[in-house]
Amino acid sequence: MFGGTRRPGERIRVRSNRAWIRGLADDPVYPGDVDAIDAVSEAVEKGKASRSEVNWFWWSGQTRLSRLAAKGDQFISLYRPRHKVFATRTVSVYPPSVIRQIFQERGQSAKTFHYVERGDSGRRKLIWSQFTVLARKAGVERLSVNSCREITTAS
Repeated sequence: MFGGTRRPGERIRVRSNRAWIRGLADDPVYPGDVDAIDAVSEAVEKGKASRSEVNWFWWSGQTRLSRLAAKGDQFISLYRPRHKVFATRTVSVYPPSVIRQIFQERGQSAKTFHYVERGDSGRRKLIWSQFTVLARKAGVERLSVNSCREITTAS
């Protein structure tokens, strides 16, 4: 989908344990100790490739992502600058990243997902309309900017 050699209409091949699509906004502030999270990110940083970047997001609740996501899973990020802005023109879709560490701070219901993304992912991002066309061709239906779902061959 992001500059690969897949033929039109060919289904997505999941190369890791699972693949996810998840929508995030820039508004929410992590409810726990950010210094502890930064320490985990620094540990992940040591094992990354030279042209990649380590980042993290947090997710709370008993969602499928919180329960089933694991190290090695890939995800596509649907990012919008603010949670209350639903205009799809503000949504950027980033190439797949790989989860390297999942951490849950003691006393927090939120888990942090530390991932590695390509250093050029900002240049390779798509706009929402481009992504939805490619996703439908790949067999992924029912997408929204708030999506948080696993990509399966029956998606």
